[in-house]
Amino acid sequence: MTNIITFPGLGDLTFKINPTALQITENIKVAWYGIFIVVGMILAVIYASRRAKQEGVDSDDIIDLAIFAVIFGIIGARLYYVLTSLDEFSSFYEAIAIWEGGLAIYGGVIGGIAAIIGTSIYKKINPLKFLDIAAPAAMIGQMLGRFGNFTNAEAYGTLESFEFLGRKIATPGFENFFLRMQLGKMSESGYSYTIGVFHPTFIYEVIWNLLGFVLINLLYRKKKYHGKVLLMYLTWYGFGRMFIEGLRTDSLYIGSIRISQLLALLCFVVGGILLIIFGIRDRHAEPVLAIEERARAEAFAKFEAENDADADADGDGEDKSEGENKDGENN
Repeated sequence: MTNIITFPGLGDLTFKINPTALQITENIKVAWYGIFIVVGMILAVIYASRRAKQEGVDSDDIIDLAIFAVIFGIIGARLYYVLTSLDEFSSFYEAIAIWEGGLAIYGGVIGGIAAIIGTSIYKKINPLKFLDIAAPAAMIGQMLGRFGNFTNAEAYGTLESFEFLGRKIATPGFENFFLRMQLGKMSESGYSYTIGVFHPTFIYEVIWNLLGFVLINLLYRKKKYHGKVLLMYLTWYGFGRMFIEGLRTDSLYIGSIRISQLLALLCFVVGGILLIIFGIRDRHAEPVLAIEERARAEAFAKFEAENDADADADGDGEDKSEGENKDGENN
């Protein structure tokens, strides 16, 4: 089945996408979604490795971190989805079949954070350093993952209403919104039909994450304490996701409350409050990366000076020994 995605407000720009990128055998296939996820992971690790140098973290530690963060991130994303959609699963096999879809970003974030904290404690590295490195890297993975939603023609939103904490608000006039998206399907025989017109909420999230990624990286070196980048990420993402989630047609619920919207609100409020409190506390402080870079430079200079002193001492000892040998020969 091919997805037909059209943007009427952009000159009827149309994409015809088969979610399967490569059919290896009848039962084995490679999905575009999976490819985007893997590419996102690779780019996130590359970013984290480069950022780690500024934090004074060894690149090998980043590789170890990435391995555990990816594993526990996937487990967390699936577990979150399964626990909030138990009525969709009738067997253990269905619950673990992630290749059939069903991963929740917040579960992935929770699992990833748990893995990062555990890894940093084991390696005796400040976990907030790791979390600051990982937060923008996670945004890269999230953006690429949303392109996977695009190829699957999923994670879209309704044009008719916006919902906030169980209250539905009508949104008339969006039927002519320039970014509206028309979804359709086409079978292998060529038969096609239209599903409807929706908000491309996956594109909204890509745009929001991209803006946040640029802003956070512009401010990264100015942070005055470890953990600030993590708070900026949670606050920024929470604010955007809170509104985007209110449009989605596939939200997970507890009662009448959209779970991801509630979590987004909590991230925004808690993250924003902590940013204000710590910002006031450290308003006169020097950026922490500058302090640590200066400390590493001073430690290296001290190490070099000690090596030079040892080399000079060894040289003086050798000269004295040679002098004593010559005196003995003369006698």
